[in-house]
Amino acid sequence: MKFNYKSLFILTFLLLVSFNLPTKAQITLSEDGLYYDQSDELFSGLYVEKYDDGTVKIQVAIQNGRKNGLMKIYYPDGSVNELRMYKNNMMHGTWETWNAAGIKTAEANYANDKKNGKWYIWDDSGTMRYDMIYFEGNKAGTWRMMNEKGELISTREFPLEAVNGKQ
Repeated sequence: MKFNYKSLFILTFLLLVSFNLPTKAQITLSEDGLYYDQSDELFSGLYVEKYDDGTVKIQVAIQNGRKNGLMKIYYPDGSVNELRMYKNNMMHGTWETWNAAGIKTAEANYANDKKNGKWYIWDDSGTMRYDMIYFEGNKAGTWRMMNEKGELISTREFPLEAVNGKQ
């Protein structure tokens, strides 16, 4: 039996080409806010979108056409820009943001598509500037604002009983 280099080359080429096909062509986001595959079925799996150079741009877990789980958004150099959590296509859980230098600039919490829980904002040098609380989408508790040195400069109170009549 004679070894066929031409067949090996063609097979290798086809495999390489198939691995480099853009993932975004495999699923589409419909007007209804759901992701569908090429057969118009609700998509489930990890969706990956890439920059032109092949570096990962976005990764998101999708279940039955809905974002469900972790979404990662990357800068072109491959470093993490944002981490987002979803539950049944709604913002749910902790969202974090970093600047291009890798410094964390925001942390936010959601529950069922509403702001809910602690929120923190840092400036580009990493100094905390805001410490806030939300309850079911409304401002709640004590909000703190800091100066460029991280020193407390003001507070504001938002009573829980004022939030949707709850205590």
